[in-house]
Amino acid sequence: MKKKALIICYSHHNSEPRLLKVINALTGEFEFITAGYSGINGNTDVKFIRLTNNVKRPRKITFHHNKPVMLRKFGSLYEKVYKYFFHKRNGFFFSQTDYEILKKNEYQLIIAHHPDSIELGVKLSKHHQAKLVMNCHEYYPMEFDNNPVWMKYDKPIIEKILHTCKKDIQLWLTVSKNIDIEYENNFGANTFLLYNSKPYLDLSPSKVDPNEIKIIHHGAAMSERKIEQMIEVFAELPSCYSLHLMLMPSDINYLNNLKATYAHVKKLYFVNPVPVSEISTFINKFDIGLFFLSDEIYNYKYCLPNKLFEFIQARLCVVVTPNPEMKELVEKYKIGKVSNSYSHSDCVEALKSLTIEDITKAKQNCEFAAKELDSLNNEEELLKVMNQLCVA
Repeated sequence: MKKKALIICYSHHNSEPRLLKVINALTGEFEFITAGYSGINGNTDVKFIRLTNNVKRPRKITFHHNKPVMLRKFGSLYEKVYKYFFHKRNGFFFSQTDYEILKKNEYQLIIAHHPDSIELGVKLSKHHQAKLVMNCHEYYPMEFDNNPVWMKYDKPIIEKILHTCKKDIQLWLTVSKNIDIEYENNFGANTFLLYNSKPYLDLSPSKVDPNEIKIIHHGAAMSERKIEQMIEVFAELPSCYSLHLMLMPSDINYLNNLKATYAHVKKLYFVNPVPVSEISTFINKFDIGLFFLSDEIYNYKYCLPNKLFEFIQARLCVVVTPNPEMKELVEKYKIGKVSNSYSHSDCVEALKSLTIEDITKAKQNCEFAAKELDSLNNEEELLKVMNQLCVA
């Protein structure tokens, strides 16, 4: 008899690779319910429950505004004390409405994605005496460390939630070695490194046409990614190159601005996104998988993203900036080129230095990498760990 598991993720689940990965890994021995904003298209085996994230918020304290100094000081102190006890009682992201909806079912395992679902996961795990796992897509206390306002006001909240809930979390799923170490060191976390690797695909590298070298970048259209920098690097390449951007409209204004600003750039194309499961097969016709990303944000510096593994399964020559974990993987398997630095000139040089033979060889080397980085191995180990967790 299958064990019953709940996945809480306040998002649209069809665009959540890590959620889909866990279901794929555990589905043979677990029966799943996912809860969030929308479910998995076409998967009738996974029950979906729609959530509202209707979170109770503290009332605003305004009686002291525009009053004499001493009254303002008293009001500010009162507001801090009130908010402290409010959040201590109610949590920061806890939704009583969603709790009432979800507690009606029985679960042996609960997997919470992101800090906004962990308080709900804790209360449900206690109610059902279920094991609780947190699926960490990044290192959350540094999620927006380039934003001073976020670091001052939001980081302490995230750290408070994680420290408060850590004793109730039996396992933390992490994405890269450095981020794994951060959770272990700062929260005493029991971690499992669940890579964003992809299933092995039996694909052959496409032949490189010297007169039409096709570059692809895919992912979210977000201003923090600074996609314009990749376009500006591309604009300095010879006319035999083309750049294709397949971007999810995470920030539609940013995406539209990119299209308008760089409309004059020849051989720059914006491609309609395909479903997550089809990405590697779709991009197999390209030659170079490109991902230039600054190290100004902690999670960007130590990223090991989905797209890197999708490039490999697609048998592309991978060209990246020297983010440590991406650099290590590209150089280990000899599947492309790492720029010497994050500077514009070094990124241009990384692409210009590639010969047709270099690109072809890197694409061929992806065959070994694709087999060794087949997600099946990592997922089988996850299944063992989850089974052990549920019988402990």
